[in-house]
Amino acid sequence: MSKYLIKHDTIFPLTSLFENVLSSDAMLKKVRGNMTPINIYEEHKEYVIEIAIPGICKKHLKLLTHTNTLKVIYEPISEEKSDRCEETSTVSTPLPDRVYFKKEFEIPSFERTFEIPKNIDSANIKSAYVDGVLIIHLPKVEVEVFEKEISIL
Repeated sequence: MSKYLIKHDTIFPLTSLFENVLSSDAMLKKVRGNMTPINIYEEHKEYVIEIAIPGICKKHLKLLTHTNTLKVIYEPISEEKSDRCEETSTVSTPLPDRVYFKKEFEIPSFERTFEIPKNIDSANIKSAYVDGVLIIHLPKVEVEVFEKEISIL
């Protein structure tokens, strides 16, 4: 087995101690979920976060804001509740009558938390799931800057 794990065009050296652990399917699913690729950029009136999560059903996504954080949560349905997604035919929802020999399309549940700037209008955050990418628009607002001279005692 190689001493390198290649993910997202980056090579991470591994010690032989971790090679067997990282080669297990369960560990690879966990690593994939924690390495969900993102783009974050700023435009004149907003910040935009793009998260690449193809093949999922958007009804299993949740966005939560709290103070200066934005949390993205994906919780797929279990195989026992394998109802197909209405808006799209997804590869992450297994069919009950299908026996898999190898299943790598499954996207594990994950949670990503982003610290957002104070100049975000949290009440007007918008999102859309388009072509396998979750796009989150964070509109900016003017933040009042208070200036005060402080006397030194």
